[in-house]
Amino acid sequence: MTLLFAALLSLASTTTKAETLTANFDSELPAGWSIVGDLSRDSDRAKSGSGVWTSSKSDNANYLVTEPVEGSITFYARAYNKSTNAYVFIYAYDGSALGDKLYESANMKAYSTPSWSEYTADLGDYKGQVAIALNYAAIDDVTYTQMEVVEGPALTVKDGSKVTSPYSYDFGLAAAGTQKSFTLANPGTEDLGVSVSETGSFSATLSATTIAAGSEVTLTVTMPDATSSSQVTITPDAGSGIDPFIINVSGTVRDPNKVYLDFADGQMPEGWTAKGNDSGYSTYEWTVSEGYISYSASSSSYAGTFTSPKMVFAKDEQVFFETSKYGSSSWSSPSIVVEYSLDGETWTAIGSAFTDDVNGTWTSRSVSIPEEGVKYIRFNGWYINLRNIYGGELPNEPNMKVTQPESLGFGMITEATAKTFTIANIGKATLEGINVTSSGEAFTLTGVPASLAAGESAEVTITMAATTKGAQSSDIAVSATGMETVQFTVSGYVLNTDAMLVQFTGNTVPEGWENKSFTVDNDELSSSYSAATLTSPAITVAEGQTLAIYAKSSSTSSYSTPSLSVKTSTDNGTTWTEAKKFSDDHQRLQLRHERSPDELHSRGLRGRQGDEQRQQDLYRQQRWYRHPDRQYCFRQREVHRRARTARHHRRA
Repeated sequence: MTLLFAALLSLASTTTKAETLTANFDSELPAGWSIVGDLSRDSDRAKSGSGVWTSSKSDNANYLVTEPVEGSITFYARAYNKSTNAYVFIYAYDGSALGDKLYESANMKAYSTPSWSEYTADLGDYKGQVAIALNYAAIDDVTYTQMEVVEGPALTVKDGSKVTSPYSYDFGLAAAGTQKSFTLANPGTEDLGVSVSETGSFSATLSATTIAAGSEVTLTVTMPDATSSSQVTITPDAGSGIDPFIINVSGTVRDPNKVYLDFADGQMPEGWTAKGNDSGYSTYEWTVSEGYISYSASSSSYAGTFTSPKMVFAKDEQVFFETSKYGSSSWSSPSIVVEYSLDGETWTAIGSAFTDDVNGTWTSRSVSIPEEGVKYIRFNGWYINLRNIYGGELPNEPNMKVTQPESLGFGMITEATAKTFTIANIGKATLEGINVTSSGEAFTLTGVPASLAAGESAEVTITMAATTKGAQSSDIAVSATGMETVQFTVSGYVLNTDAMLVQFTGNTVPEGWENKSFTVDNDELSSSYSAATLTSPAITVAEGQTLAIYAKSSSTSSYSTPSLSVKTSTDNGTTWTEAKKFSDDHQRLQLRHERSPDELHSRGLRGRQGDEQRQQDLYRQQRWYRHPDRQYCFRQREVHRRARTARHHRRA
């Protein structure tokens, strides 16, 4: 019996306790330490006795390599000399090369004689050799803890960092089959056999059942099909002397029929509507990032809303979501209230607003739907981040979504030109009775589907014919059974086929034109000056001819209004008369204006940007048109104005 006991005891791991030591560099380097690169060890720059220093500013070429350490390192350091940035960096070291940066000191720059200060570097769970790199710095009296040496096998469990038994992990709201990985490490000197078992519905598997000395294996825990909790037990081989390790896991299984927004793709969810606000100086919009949606306005005066499509909610159903503060400003506090509506028009708050002022911390929230018949919810708030919204279902009916063309204008064309838009069914039943009409004879439609199954979409083509010269427009109407009709207007201008095209190709201004304060770049003419002008050479405009300007505003600020002034001169540019000033407050809409020809009997034509807010106009193409009577008419296409003033702008 005594012999058997002794044999079992020999298999148990033993730990050589670590010592805390101080390297003062007064004599030789400590055992296991070495110097790499341009470091000096002498009394020239030392707190006492001798220190180590460098006048080099390289972050990772000059360093001290320690013996294996753990815990934290405390040291004294100073700048090599005054008036220069100085740092100490600590890197993981694998015996031949630098690894991850574990620590970076504050800047030790001094404007008089540098003085010594104490610093502490927390190494976290890292154990092993480190490289202490000096950047124009000196170091002395380094206190460290030797890494514990385990004789025999050992077990360390990590969830990112080291954890202790019993450990708890909550999957939170997750889909069935969601997996979580843990790391099992063996920092000992002998191999360790392990097994895993579970109680409850969660399953657990090991990537290997033997953990070699100094190696790791992966434990994977999988979410079951129903909400549950389990205990996962990691059991080392008998005789290892290592206690079992327990992980308690739990989670709520997400119903796949429920709406769940995790924003994982960084896109606005289908059917949801984000509405921002405008302070008159700044425009606030919801911004979707990978994993969450945020709203930057820091005041209730500029609150924004994030609204669901039509949905189905049961009375007392819980809607879950997570929030965090948008930024770190101490004078701005987040607020979010959930509201519901039966008709999408009248909104009622569900309880009070959530106003926790916690920087960078995600907090789980929930509200209960208070009555039957709720069809919409929305989040109304400011200075807030939202993620993991869960609850409600899409109704078992179709839902038509029409994505209009990126540009509603065909521009100025000389041949048939096509644009496309998309009809999608984002509902849960077949969309039937689809019909698309065009009011303008110059515009024809192809690719219109009769119906769309749930989740399907179709691309419809609008073709503008170039048969009839001049301005053309059409109202496009998209309808389907049970859906509200979606309407938008397209337009374009058909040019004469004998027109001569003048462009800024090669970033040059056409010969004969006078450019003041405009910059030519990317084959475009642009300016940040309100007095910038582009002046034509002398031309003759015949009776009955038209100056057509095709323009698009690209500003979203309420205080910025598109503006373009066209002036004429009959005395070679000595005096100018304004023929027309175009100014339309339509954000992100394409505009087309026509000027009566009898006002343009001139020998010069001048385009001037007019906006006190230092707007930017992009003149993409300039066109001349030759008519049968040999007269000429100047046209401009796509005058874009962009606001140049600073603004807090986030695009939803």
